Amino acid sequence: MKKLRLMVVGVMVLGCAVGMWSSAWAVDLNPEDDITAAFWLGQTIAEFVTAFNQGDEALFESYIHEGYVLKQIGQPTVEGQAAVDVAFDLTDRNIHAVTQVLDIHELILDVNLAVVRGNSFIHVTPVQGGDTVTWEFRFVQVWQLNDQKAWKLTHTITNMAELVG
Repeated sequence: MKKLRLMVVGVMVLGCAVGMWSSAWAVDLNPEDDITAAFWLGQTIAEFVTAFNQGDEALFESYIHEGYVLKQIGQPTVEGQAAVDVAFDLTDRNIHAVTQVLDIHELILDVNLAVVRGNSFIHVTPVQGGDTVTWEFRFVQVWQLNDQKAWKLTHTITNMAELVG
């Protein structure tokens, strides 16, 4: 099996990667090509998070596969546009400012598929002032490289770990 496994140190903050790959190893593949693919996936994820943080629903949706599936533990599985709506509309953005930070623990790349695992922290602050609440989720995402060589999010499984703050 052609696979590149990357362990990530650091976090993605406000859509910008900070930190570095701590280790990478490959089996039966051209590491240069796959490290490039992993880099572009990282860029895509950074842009995806930035679109979410800026409240740009059209740009956010452009990174999602048309058959997107969202599974939140304890909730029914949601697919397609309904899944996109659930993922984007966590809170009313007219009432709350929302900032997402990803802490990616692992990225496994295999040809045109990638599995990303980590924690998501979503900071929700009332626009009119008040205390920020942070929602912490663990997540697993599947990204697929399409025929146009663009990474698209196809599946997300999340588990709200706890309310923090």
